[in-house]
Amino acid sequence: GSLVSSKDLISKVYFPRMLIPISASGACVIDFAIAAVVLAVMMPCYAVAFTANILLAPVFVLMAFVCALGVGIFIGRRIGRKGV
Repeated sequence: GSLVSSKDLISKVYFPRMLIPISASGACVIDFAIAAVVLAVMMPCYAVAFTANILLAPVFVLMAFVCALGVGIFIGRRIGRKGV
């Protein structure tokens, strides 16, 4: 929203366009990390056992983060080109 409304300002000053998809993906990772901590605290309260599968969650989150970041950067670079 705010980036679309101020696109003239971004185009007039130097602004690293790679920062936009990185910050959007990073905010989602931080949100997930907070939710994971809450989940880890609540699991013993509801008598849910920790399993080895929980240890694989960070691997899948990292793969999803890299995939989303790659797509965001690819689309951002395609849109950022002049004449395309």
